[in-house]
Amino acid sequence: MKYCFYYDMRRCSGCKVCHIACRDKNRMNAPNLSLRKVESIEGGRFPDVWSYNLSYSCNHCEKALCIDKCPTGAMYRETKFGSVQWNKNKCISCHNCIRVCPYNAVHADKDRIVQKCDLCIDLLEKGQSPACVSACSTRSLKFMEKNKLGSLNKDAVLEVKNYPGNKKYKPILYIKPIKEAKVKNGNKKIKNDKNFKKRSNNIEKNK
Repeated sequence: MKYCFYYDMRRCSGCKVCHIACRDKNRMNAPNLSLRKVESIEGGRFPDVWSYNLSYSCNHCEKALCIDKCPTGAMYRETKFGSVQWNKNKCISCHNCIRVCPYNAVHADKDRIVQKCDLCIDLLEKGQSPACVSACSTRSLKFMEKNKLGSLNKDAVLEVKNYPGNKKYKPILYIKPIKEAKVKNGNKKIKNDKNFKKRSNNIEKNK
């Protein structure tokens, strides 16, 4: 995958415009279903408290478990941009892709139909950015070729607390973290985060 998302959490205000733009672009009506999520994570103890926002979607991993575990080839990688795509005509709704995704980024609607980020490939074909990137008011979310990261890559990481960006799968989300979000000495978890529990459990069972 030669493209990547670059996310500067220091600039992110948590406005969720990227989340809303994604829902609008994909015409998603279910209130709890979205292909891009924004989470607010808090920690510390008064008076030394802190918080940060985390925006994420499908990571279009170079080593994608959803592709490996799909029995029909419905999950596949297109060659022009290297993104992970889904063919509804081949899908049998077994939901293997949902169970194995380390990032909780593949979903199903009320009719059990699989839903995932397609990287707005129709916009990429026109030379435009994904809808979430274009909508970002603080420009904290960017989409670019990896070889153009340049100086941005200096302090970027694949993993922050509550988001285990396992290098084993080679995700495309590069994060510029605040210091409190950096993973130190294997301490990846913050208490009382239900989303982290599911993601970390998926990471462990797929090792």
